[in-house]
Amino acid sequence: MNNSPDIRFFVDKKQVKALDLGIVPAGRTKQFIVKVVNKGVKLGAVKFDIDNKDVKIIKYPRELGEGDLILEYSPPIDVKQGARAVINIKGQYVV
Repeated sequence: MNNSPDIRFFVDKKQVKALDLGIVPAGRTKQFIVKVVNKGVKLGAVKFDIDNKDVKIIKYPRELGEGDLILEYSPPIDVKQGARAVINIKGQYVV
């Protein structure tokens, strides 16, 4: 095991660095399940943050070993290009 977190995100079993939200009509909602895997030291008191204000966090793991992060994307207007979101994590080392 590493001495630091080694956090990876997977969507449909593919590792991702940023979440491709695609094109969703205004007022509609698309849900994403992101598998969060930490191969390094365990983190507790975890807080997730998304850099896209149209994405809401529905559920997240409170401690990081492994768990599901459930997100909903609901754009207020129609867009011509697919949007993206970056997931940020803060946490404390579990001793």
